[in-house]
Amino acid sequence: MVRPTGTPRFIRRRPRNRYLLYQEPPIEQAGKYIKREELAEDTVLDQAVWSKGLPDDVFCTILARLPLSSFIRFRTVCKSWNAIVHDPLFLEASSRVSNRQTCLVLRSREQDVMYEPGTNNWLPIPASFFHAGNESHYGVIASCGGLVLLSHRCRLMLFNPLNKSKKNLPPMIDMDQSDLPTVSDVDVIGMYLEVEAKYISILVTDKITNAVTHSDEDDECDEYDESYYEGREPFAAQVYNSRTNSWEMRGTFDPEYQLSILNAALLDDTLHCLTEAADPNMSHIYNQLAIYSILKDIWDEDAIEMPDDERALVSPHLFTNTGRLLLVAARTITGGPWNNELPLWNNIIIWELQAVEPEVFQFVRKLEIEPQEVQKELLNIRVGDLFFLSEGDFVYFGSKLGSTLGMINVKSQTWRLLPPIPDYDHYDFRSQPKKFLFQPRIDLEA
Repeated sequence: MVRPTGTPRFIRRRPRNRYLLYQEPPIEQAGKYIKREELAEDTVLDQAVWSKGLPDDVFCTILARLPLSSFIRFRTVCKSWNAIVHDPLFLEASSRVSNRQTCLVLRSREQDVMYEPGTNNWLPIPASFFHAGNESHYGVIASCGGLVLLSHRCRLMLFNPLNKSKKNLPPMIDMDQSDLPTVSDVDVIGMYLEVEAKYISILVTDKITNAVTHSDEDDECDEYDESYYEGREPFAAQVYNSRTNSWEMRGTFDPEYQLSILNAALLDDTLHCLTEAADPNMSHIYNQLAIYSILKDIWDEDAIEMPDDERALVSPHLFTNTGRLLLVAARTITGGPWNNELPLWNNIIIWELQAVEPEVFQFVRKLEIEPQEVQKELLNIRVGDLFFLSEGDFVYFGSKLGSTLGMINVKSQTWRLLPPIPDYDHYDFRSQPKKFLFQPRIDLEA
């Protein structure tokens, strides 16, 4: 498949009146280089301080900030220590801890492994850790704010692995009017936690829609050929709200060209969806943003173009941080033919969507890893194997097989290479392990 060069052409483009389509200048201004993180050595508090005893509120605050591995060990000491985690004072302290560190989880068949940023170590955990009781046939398909979304056939379940609370979600609304949609028929576009009110929203769309039926491979399809779009249907979407414990059908998304939604980020009651579209001949792939207003229940087809010059974006990923909409991606070395089997990328860049005028937005290059660092540590990762995941201040990236992994701290503007997974060959990662982020929270009920 060939990646585009130069100015991209989009299928059946309409005049844009809300957003300014952003084209990077020939020489793009470099962002601020992200420094390689220097990890500090562990420090031990003076035993005299501990021997005097600490006020209960201070003690509970310290416990609430423990890394997951230390927290698990703490609970296994004795019954009285384990009972502390149910104390109202501890739960209150846990709810106001603002610097929770997001862990990266890689799942294999027999055992999972979790990376803890606070300790810079991998923690082996049994696969049953993410099982809700005896529901071992449920699999993790999404996570947010300490809760994981489990699925099995037509059923969905919210589960908190730390306090073991769980909730069976009601059946989804029949989206195709023929039978109850199974989990395999839908894409979970986003799972979002409203922190103050502690309620969860989950947006799903139907996988079988937006399919193009044009099959004449011999004829070159014109970009304005109406017959090419006869078989395309709009995306059907619905949202689960934990406050009402119900699903609600939302406005359909009927884009002017065939696309798929890669990931989405929620900012100010607006869902920004990163999409991937192909031209009619399937020879070029383009990325754009599609905007969904939750309050107005309207999809906006006026898309903001991705930063683009002669080098294509590799594995672009959209996320939010401190009220900002950010985009992270790798960059190919040159334009021209795209080859997933070769390591043809040489930088990781973070852009921020900024308003340059009222209702006019641009992606501005903000942060990047110095190319020399990438070439030294990460260039062995093939283009087709690169992934990005983000939550809170952390952006994880690396090989889909878990052989080489890194993490960017957006707040401190530093990055680190993760230590190798101990006994890597012990885990069955050959078929690309399931990867998701987990932010431990014992105070949040499913």
